Amino acid sequence: MANVLCQVCGKPADQDERGVLWLLGETPDAPGSWPQGLETAHPPVCRPCATLATKACPHLRRQRSDMARTTRTEYYDDPGAPEPNSLVVAASAVVTDEQGHILLQRRRDNDLWALPGGGMDMTDSLPGTAVREVREETGLDVEITGLVGTYTDPRHVIAYSDGEVRRQFNVCFTARVTGGQLAISDESTELRFIDPDDLADLPMHHTQRLRIGHFLDRRDRPYLG
Repeated sequence: MANVLCQVCGKPADQDERGVLWLLGETPDAPGSWPQGLETAHPPVCRPCATLATKACPHLRRQRSDMARTTRTEYYDDPGAPEPNSLVVAASAVVTDEQGHILLQRRRDNDLWALPGGGMDMTDSLPGTAVREVREETGLDVEITGLVGTYTDPRHVIAYSDGEVRRQFNVCFTARVTGGQLAISDESTELRFIDPDDLADLPMHHTQRLRIGHFLDRRDRPYLG
């Protein structure tokens, strides 16, 4: 097993004293229940490719994978930030209720409050990405109503514990709820509509506050940055 290669990039597959890394989606009714000696026809993977696969593949996103949960650290204009090795096109959304409260989730990977959002699939449009991510992360169906802005500042870097260091590339939309019910996903620990007057008391990254601030400013045109 010393020379097995990753099915994606062809480099050596990840392995340690426990064995070689395989990526297998689990069934929702039996999480974490793979038996010892399970056989599979899938080739192994390296950890960077496994991480990208779980983020890019809708099937694996809907299920869970047998990988340790990654954590992330966000840097902004920090000379000590690691060099980026990844750029993922992403979308987020400012979703409001009838009282003007803003939908936020408390992320599990860094314990900070943030807008719902995530990476674009190959079959997505950017507005479609925002709609899909809101549904996956909050349980709500939404309709895109406008554009807050584009956020591509190279000073914003996100380092993940699996070795990925991502440069910011996010397009933020406005949206209204059309259906569904609030439901916390495995990506967050809390989920609620929050009064804008209470935002200052929440732990939140600077770049999230920037997007929300631009929305609350009721700008005449989208922010371009």
